[in-house]
Amino acid sequence: MKKKFKKNKPKKTDSKEFAQEIHSRKRYAERYGAELSHETYLMLCHYLKKGLSDYPDGTIVTHVIKQSNRTTVKNIRARHICSEDIIAIYDKLRGTICTFLPPGCDENTIQWNIFDGEEDG
Repeated sequence: MKKKFKKNKPKKTDSKEFAQEIHSRKRYAERYGAELSHETYLMLCHYLKKGLSDYPDGTIVTHVIKQSNRTTVKNIRARHICSEDIIAIYDKLRGTICTFLPPGCDENTIQWNIFDGEEDG
């Protein structure tokens, strides 16, 4: 008789979504000088996932640039959260925010790291 092994389900804390949330909330605190609650993070993810531009609470979301098939850079104007425009990189596959960019970034100032095949050293 064969022994059946239980598959170990990954914990919520082991997921890429959880890691992206922790990372992006740290970057928000570092770059915008305020803590971002879990509920506010989920609200921002919901706004980005919905894809609308104007929301009833006055939030305006605009597309800045498509970074890859999976991620896009979005500008969020939510005055009830932050007095400045928030620049976020949104992961379409997971429905999460990967990170927040410093205030004042636009498509002309965003620097992309492109691997050209040469190694340093």
